[in-house]
Amino acid sequence: MTGVQTCALPILAELRYLLSTSWTPSSSLGGGSQAISSPASTFDSLLGDSPRNSTPPFFLNPSPGKHSGLFANRPLRRRELLSSEPPLFTVPDLSAVVSKSSTLTPSHLATFYSLANAFTDRHRALGTFETNAFGLENSASAIFPLAARFNHSCAPSAKASWHAPSGCLRVFALRDIAVGEEIFTYYIGRKQLYGATRESRRGALEFGWNFVCACEVCQKEGEEVRASDRRRLRLAAIRESLPRLEPVDAEAHLRASGRALRLLEEEGYWTDSEEFASHAASVCAYHSDWSSASRWGRVAWEASRDEYGEDHLVSVRMKELAEDPRRFTLAGKRSEEHTSELQSPVRS
Repeated sequence: MTGVQTCALPILAELRYLLSTSWTPSSSLGGGSQAISSPASTFDSLLGDSPRNSTPPFFLNPSPGKHSGLFANRPLRRRELLSSEPPLFTVPDLSAVVSKSSTLTPSHLATFYSLANAFTDRHRALGTFETNAFGLENSASAIFPLAARFNHSCAPSAKASWHAPSGCLRVFALRDIAVGEEIFTYYIGRKQLYGATRESRRGALEFGWNFVCACEVCQKEGEEVRASDRRRLRLAAIRESLPRLEPVDAEAHLRASGRALRLLEEEGYWTDSEEFASHAASVCAYHSDWSSASRWGRVAWEASRDEYGEDHLVSVRMKELAEDPRRFTLAGKRSEEHTSELQSPVRS
């Protein structure tokens, strides 16, 4: 039965691959700078790459315990593109960082060195790069000075992802953000974030960026933090269980996927739902329940569209599957079996 379980729903593996190439932490953990010390002139010069240049979506301001952060300049809506930024420079691997930095223009070098350095015991260029770099494709990594200025939260309000066709790192709002509210992305991703306890997340962040996370989730105490930890550990357990469930047991797959979406919503965690929804869609397609597959697929597509942009490879792929669930790899392997009584939850 192991072989059947491993290959039963390969769309999950395919989606995980697409998602992993959309944004990959570079080096040890990568991508971001919790302690920023950058001149206002350096920051202002970066906003030329931001959409709606006449009214920038955010501004740089002191942030308690983090030196500086990016704050909403106007009301922001989920799905809104906050920035689209080409790399300052790219390297194929860490061994090229020092030599590459020596070729930067004085202004680009000043921008690079305005970012935080969590590894001061190393060469300045290498330490700065490892603190702020984002992973791209084929092991390459790059510096995006604007995106690096978003601070981390374990309940992020924005998401950064690599958009290969434009050659830009794009940041989308994950939820509505009020004027004056700080905008947070995240430095650790997926199971390491939504599936880990506060202690585990703090350990990873302290190791990678030399700070103890004090975001709104990590500041909880007593029963509140215990409840948060339980939800996240349940999410991790669900994610691990899905590939091991028998493909013929549609009810178990759909109930687990629906439970995961509800836990994400209860936790106030507004990303990564497409992984669970797409899995549910693939199960329905496997059982030839095309209407249920389309419904779950639409949940996955809408989440992908909101978080990555409509033209991102992940979103395009999910839209194709939602519109025609027969495209799922093992679609129709079992005769028609309606799973409609297990309605897909719709996240608000």
